This record gives sequence, structure tokens and C-alpha cells, in this order.
Amino acid sequence: MKLKALSFTILSALTLTACGGDSSSNDSYSGNGNSNGSTTEKEWYSHETGSSTTNKYLTDKVKFTVDGNNLYTDLIHTVDGSTDIDEYGLLNVYLAEDGLYFPSETKTALGYKLGTLSGFSTTQWTFNPTNLDNRTGLKLTENFKTVDLSGKEIGEYLDPFSYYAGSNKNISVNNNTYPLYFVAKLKGKTFPSGSSCLISTSAESNMNHAEIYSSTTVTPDQYFSDDDRYTTTSLNNYSIYLSSYIPTYYGVDALVKIGSDYYPSEYLKKGVNFTLDAQTKEYEQDYKDAVAEYGANSQQAIIEKYYVDSLAKKCTLFNKKASDAIDAVS
Repeated sequence: MKLKALSFTILSALTLTACGGDSSSNDSYSGNGNSNGSTTEKEWYSHETGSSTTNKYLTDKVKFTVDGNNLYTDLIHTVDGSTDIDEYGLLNVYLAEDGLYFPSETKTALGYKLGTLSGFSTTQWTFNPTNLDNRTGLKLTENFKTVDLSGKEIGEYLDPFSYYAGSNKNISVNNNTYPLYFVAKLKGKTFPSGSSCLISTSAESNMNHAEIYSSTTVTPDQYFSDDDRYTTTSLNNYSIYLSSYIPTYYGVDALVKIGSDYYPSEYLKKGVNFTLDAQTKEYEQDYKDAVAEYGANSQQAIIEKYYVDSLAKKCTLFNKKASDAIDAVS
């Protein structure tokens, strides 16, 4: 996973994404962190595991802080111990119907401002991405389900695929080195009482937009393969080159042309652009295909089943108590 702010999915990183505009639900932002009479925690953390057994830390760790109606993000550390990252590592540049959204690179005591919240609860975050031109048209919403982690195995909710793969010595994933290491390191480690996490269930936006996630430029012929012929569209007079492959549960791979340069992006249409249910169905089909081709007890089918099962357990964001528990075993 990229060290992305939400789209979260990315929320993107955490990735966050959006339903249009003003929320009339009971989960709307109240200004004091309260939603439906309960206190909503103001600090959340993403933890993404690496793939090496020699890393300094077990995870990349990014912090998200709510202060009033402002949402901030900050890199705590990468798996190799670095705290240096450029703005593309934490902040997206967006192209929307009302223009380009270039984020501020000014770091505050709380980190970089990710956006302005118009709705905030443990089940839904809606925000307008911060930008230097004070554009307010684009709104992104991410919906979550809350999981009580008290007493649960840390490994199963931090990186469920490695947890499952490392617990089965009869299969091999990348020689099984990292999964075995991961399971051995976290064996018997559980979350303390009061730990919880958010799992992203869907994401929406109130207008068509592209998320530009890399500052590395590339031409369309270099970016798209020979069997993936691109099409073109435009947004706010900017050309967008779209992959011919249309995924079922997330945005379309794309390039946005700004001046004479092309930037890797994800193109997302207005409305719902991610659901966990759709992703799960696609993974379930991969599992059925593996069973049909190789057999239910084959290594291929077992691995595909682990991918399916992981979707229900992989936490997007952890509260501070859960994050501290992860740090303690890292």
C-alpha cells in the first residue's frame, strides 16, 4: 500500500472518499467530536506491514488527527525507520470539475492539513481536500465499520493474509519467509481492552475527479501496455488518458496531462467508487476459479481463500490504544 492519505482506501492512503456535500444524517460533524451522543476519537493511525524480516519497524505508520473541523496527516515512520517523505507520499493532488487541487506543503504541529471536514463520526468521514486555491467543490466520503479489537490477535487484524499464510507451513508465499516471521513475532500477542479499528466499507465522491498520486512523469505509450489500449477524456480542460481495463471496485488507472507532462493517477466517477462487498465478490470469484482449475486443496486455491478471508479482517485505521499495542510488538 502506498503511504497515501485516505483515499484512504486511503484513506488513501486511508484513503477517504465522498458522498456529495452536506450530510443530513445523524452522523454529521457536530464541532465537538460527538456523533449520536457518543464521543468520536480524534486520533487514528494506519499501519501497513513491510515484506522484509530485517526492517527496523514492522509497519509504516501514519497518523490522522481531527482538530475542530480540520483533518491532518503525518508520517510517524516507515518500516526502515525513515521519517522523510515528499508530499506525494501523504497528500494527493486532485483534478476535479472545478480545477486542480494542489495541497499545501506547509507542515504544522499536527502534520499536513489533509482537508476540511463537513462530516465526522466513527462510521463516516466527509471532507473537502485542502488546496492552495481554496476550491470547495470536491467532497470525498469514506464509510467504515467499527471493530472492537479487545482481546483479539494483533496479527489477524494488522495483516491477516500474512497471519493466515504464516500459520500454514504447507504453503509457500514468496518462500513464506515473511509470513512465518510475522506469525512468530506476533504469536500470542493480543490487543488490550479499549482497542478498536475502522474497516473501510465504501467510498464516494460528489463529482468526477482524478487522484494524482505520483510526481514521476511518463508517456502514455510507456505507461500502458500493448494489450491495454487507452482512451481519452477531459476534465476542466485537462486531458486524461484512461486504461481500457475497467475494474469492478475501484477507479480506473489513468494519466493526467498537465502542461507537457503526464502524471500517474486514478480516475473516479461521481458516486460510489469503492465497496468492500464488490471487492470481496471479485476475490471470491478468483477463489472459485482456482478451485475449478487446480482443486480445492491446491496451494493456489488456499492462497486465494486467504485473500478472501483477509478482506473481512484487515483494519484500515486503528485507534491510539490499538496503535500503541502494535508499536509494542514492533
